[in-house]
Amino acid sequence: MKTLKLNEFWQLEADETGTKLNTLHDKDALSQLISQRLLLIRGEFQLDVLKGVDYFNILGAKRRPEDAEFIAQIEDLGYGIKVTEFTAELDKRVRKYKINLKCKTDMGEIEL
Repeated sequence: MKTLKLNEFWQLEADETGTKLNTLHDKDALSQLISQRLLLIRGEFQLDVLKGVDYFNILGAKRRPEDAEFIAQIEDLGYGIKVTEFTAELDKRVRKYKINLKCKTDMGEIEL
């Protein structure tokens, strides 16, 4: 697996000379793909409006989101992904939902 590397602002990242785009391979590429899937809002991707997390029903809700919704989005990617550990923490002061996970994949274990 190979993909273009994105920086912390989700923009394409170039090398020091600015002439070549950086790439990610195997586990690093899959880690980035998992992060992208968790940031995707359901309905946002026009080619498949069912992909992504239903953040519209999560944000502002009085209940804590179900872990199963996030795990399903991750495991739906393929590549033999099986989530082995999942923890999530909601910081209501800044409205931030922090996710930590470990998963086994066809390419080895990944920790985010």
